[in-house]
Amino acid sequence: MQEKKNTFRIFLERSDKLAEIRRVSLRELAPLMGLSVASLFGYRSGAIPISNKAWRKLEEAEKAAGIGSATDKPPEQEAAHSPQVAESETDRIARLEAQIERLTLAVEKLTEQTANRNRKRSEATSSPSHGGTTQPKRKPTIPKKLA
Repeated sequence: MQEKKNTFRIFLERSDKLAEIRRVSLRELAPLMGLSVASLFGYRSGAIPISNKAWRKLEEAEKAAGIGSATDKPPEQEAAHSPQVAESETDRIARLEAQIERLTLAVEKLTEQTANRNRKRSEATSSPSHGGTTQPKRKPTIPKKLA
């Protein structure tokens, strides 16, 4: 867990330094790096895992700003392709698929409950045995022509 915190800390510090050197806000820095504002802030806060592509974009932006090789390097690139990470990605996919299944069942249940409620309301308003009244159908009136 400490390594993960260090990864985000490194990204945060390097992007802060880059923004300072470029004399721009972080919001202005994001498009200069080729990132969305949401992604940059997600990477910096730890809400979004920092991809290899994001590290490359940071490095390219640093080079463009004239910052030499950074002292804090991104975590080992090979780690992203290790079996342990691939397994966690598989676990994540399985977890998301299970969540989709639960949400689908919840939607089906809510749809059924809504249909039942609407049917009961309809029966209550059209059935005299349920306290509702029925209105006799009226014949359409034909307007008299002006003569």
